[in-house]
Amino acid sequence: MENLVQDGQAFSRTAQYYTVLWQSACVQGDILRGKAAFDFLSKSQLPREILKRIWDIADWQKRGLAWEEFVVTLKLISAAQKKQLVSLERVLETSGPTSKVNNTPPI
Repeated sequence: MENLVQDGQAFSRTAQYYTVLWQSACVQGDILRGKAAFDFLSKSQLPREILKRIWDIADWQKRGLAWEEFVVTLKLISAAQKKQLVSLERVLETSGPTSKVNNTPPI
């Protein structure tokens, strides 16, 4: 039972962190795109070719990043920073928060 409580606390902290990042990414409306997206992704200090791959995977609908795609992007950036394979399969293998905090709707 103690592990479940710890997992829930970690989930909550991660969801809060993702929400703070979403707010700091200068999202206009409900979509992150253009210069704001480029500036945000560049903070990861990953090479441009890796960031392009991440963007292409996350923005598969070619409309910019809504919350769901933003979370995918964060997970892909994390994998790339750890020198892990950057793929959608990697994101699907990992568990983590997919809803915003503060009573905003889940994905």
